[in-house]
Amino acid sequence: MASYTSTKDLFELVGDIFDTDIRNWVEQEGFYKHINELAKKEKNIEAEKHIQTTIKSEIEKNLYKRKYEENDFIVKREEELLNAKKLDFTIFYSHIGSIVIELKLSHNSEAMPTRKEAQEYIDKLNQYVQGSQSDFGLFVIFNTQQSKEQFEELIKELKELYVKEQHIQVIGLNCMI
Repeated sequence: MASYTSTKDLFELVGDIFDTDIRNWVEQEGFYKHINELAKKEKNIEAEKHIQTTIKSEIEKNLYKRKYEENDFIVKREEELLNAKKLDFTIFYSHIGSIVIELKLSHNSEAMPTRKEAQEYIDKLNQYVQGSQSDFGLFVIFNTQQSKEQFEELIKELKELYVKEQHIQVIGLNCMI
């Protein structure tokens, strides 16, 4: 059984799972096809919900793969805070603590660094982290409309926007393969 002693360890582990295993699953193994099909529909809210329901098992599978046992962690989807806001995911590890994961499609205004909504989303994400009594958050963006180069630039700009938020990591996953 693997173990760690802080939420920072959990944050780094889950960040690595997204940056390697889930990236491979989306970009190489073909999950991007499903995301793209759903994102083309008129109401692409379904795309985010489908990503949430499907990716939950991928997170759990990769925690197991790294020798964490089922009783070591809990992955909650759509956990509701007292202010009725819902988090995409909260991952709890034993008695150590938790982290928050928020998912967005690249054409969501909250994921566009030059938009006012993206600036405001920093505060919202910080509220999610604090409201869930977490220490860290992952902000994962799925590219469903831009070229690879445009998306890489968007992620670079988002990371610059979040540079002062050391407890939040931005990860981009390209679905335009």
